[in-house]
Amino acid sequence: MPIEKEEASFDFEEFKSKSIADMKAGKALVGKDGIFTPLILLRQ
Repeated sequence: MPIEKEEASFDFEEFKSKSIADMKAGKALVGKDGIFTPLILLRQ
C-alpha cells in the first residue's frame, strides 16, 4: 500500500518579503531558525 505524501503549500512572494527583511535584520541564513530553513524542509 503506497503512502501518500501531503503536499506542502509554499507562498514564494511571502517567503521573499520575509527573507529580505530577515537579511536586513542580520538573521542567520541556515540553522534551526535560519532564513533558508523553510526551503530545505520543503524538500524532505
